[in-house]
Parts: sequence; structure tokens; C-alpha cells
Amino acid sequence: MAVVDLETRLTKDWKIYNSNLKSSDSLIYISPHIDNIEDGPSSLDLSVGNKFLFQDSGKYYIMPEDGVYIEPFSAILIETEQRICLPLNVFGIVIGKGHQIYQGTFISSGKINPGFQGKLNIGLYNGSRKKILIKKGQPLCSCVFFQMESNKTNPLKDYDNNTQVNNTYTNRKQKIISYVKANKDWLPIVISIVSILLSVLVSVSIGVTNRNFILYQVEQSNPKVDSTKNDNSR
Repeated sequence: MAVVDLETRLTKDWKIYNSNLKSSDSLIYISPHIDNIEDGPSSLDLSVGNKFLFQDSGKYYIMPEDGVYIEPFSAILIETEQRICLPLNVFGIVIGKGHQIYQGTFISSGKINPGFQGKLNIGLYNGSRKKILIKKGQPLCSCVFFQMESNKTNPLKDYDNNTQVNNTYTNRKQKIISYVKANKDWLPIVISIVSILLSVLVSVSIGVTNRNFILYQVEQSNPKVDSTKNDNSR
């Protein structure tokens, strides 16, 4: 198998792609189209898309504008921004980016079968001891494509996840802000009650301190008589 030259084998025209699925000059369809191939004609970079999934929740979320943090030693599943459609005689593999090693992050490498149509779901693991910020549009992975010697019989099903996602992800700070806004009517009352209780506690504490100080002063002004000395003086 030979590596596909992406400078001549990428297209944004669906009709041209679909009419050359089995041709030796078949094309790889990608949307949105990538005009500049930064790492050369042998690999294609894909970026972070609009959906992601936490393993513990099992739900897809919409990527916030300010991104999402991956906690240390945790992983999320990220949908790519680009949709890829392969002809029936091209095979692809997914690999990580070099800068991810320095961050301590790793992706789940995988394969793209001939005839695949859809966005990719890439697992990203944070193996470092600090949180990693992931934002939409960031480079996520690279793909390398190979020309096969034969054609697959039929295209695969469309793997696009078209499920409507209404789950908006919120971090801890956003949750606190939302909670305050939702309870803004009675929150001042709670704050007032807490302030009164604190004032009472401070007053009681000051009162106890003053009482102890007064008792100490009284003891100092009226020293106890040593009974031993009185006995000896008799």
C-alpha cells in the first residue's frame, strides 16, 4: 500500500467524491475543507469539534466556548470538527500529535475503514498531574491514508452522530454562579441570618474574654494570704 498524496486527493465536492469511489483517482471528502496541509501531503490534522463525552456520565455535551478541563488521569471522548468520507480503496489510521507528549496527553489511535463516512470519535487521556484545557478548534489528531490494491464492495453506513445534544456542560465555577442566580431571592435572607449568628458568637466570645479578664484583675488585687506564714508568726 502506498501513502495517499493529500495535495491531489482531497475534495470538498460531494458529487466528484461519490462518482469516483472505486477509481484509482478516488478522492477523500472532508468537510469543512482544509486548504492548508501544515504537516505536508502525507498526513491530515483534525481538530476538536462541538461534542464530547465523559465516560462516567455516558452523555454527550456541547463544548463550551471557554473549553473543558480534563482532570489528571482522566479521559474524555471528543468528536472531530471535520467529517471524513473515504472511497472504497483508501484505508486510514489515526495517530497522535507530537506536542501531546509534552502535555502528558495521549489519544486512542485507531483505523478508518474504506467507505467510512462520518466524524471521528477520539479518546483523549490526560496522564499528567495537572488539568489540561481542551477548546474547540485545537489540533486533536493526525490521519494518514493508504491506497489499497483492491476495492471494498459497498460503502459503510454513515457514522455521523446526529443525535440532538442539549446537555450544556458547566464547570464548578459556572455551577456556583447558576446556583446563586437561581436562589437570589432568599439568599440575602440566609446571609443576614448567618451574619447575625456570627455577631452573636463574637459578642459571646468577647463577653467571656472580658469576664475572665475582670476575674484575673480581682485575683491580682486581692492576693491570698499564705497560711503557712501565719502559723509560723504565732
